Amino acid sequence: MYIVDPKNTTRPPADEMVMVMNGYDTDFDTENNFYTVKGIFNYYIHQPIEIEKDRLIRIYLANMLEFDQINNFHLHANMFNFYSSGTSLTPNEYTDIVTMSQRERGILEFTYKYPGPYLFRLTRQSLQKKAG
Repeated sequence: MYIVDPKNTTRPPADEMVMVMNGYDTDFDTENNFYTVKGIFNYYIHQPIEIEKDRLIRIYLANMLEFDQINNFHLHANMFNFYSSGTSLTPNEYTDIVTMSQRERGILEFTYKYPGPYLFRLTRQSLQKKAG
């Protein structure tokens, strides 16, 4: 994914990641049998993404399904600001689910206040701190 921030951006600092929604046609009937985010089916059940409580998270999301016209992304137990196509500094909506057409892109921004069994695991250590 190629990310271009708006000129003179005013986006607040955040831990950022790219997520690609995709599907797999395992029986070659031109219909997806499995749907994933970031390519591995059920991977995040046992390997949740670690994020810091109350830290702003920014996800650059792309829908790369081949056989379905639309796909949904749902953030468990939380709401997010959604920037359609990522071309604005003002969110288009505040929601917990977004429906995207094939090849559509967008940006999600959110924080988690409460620990729990989500796609993400809340920790005291942020992604930036681990990377640095």
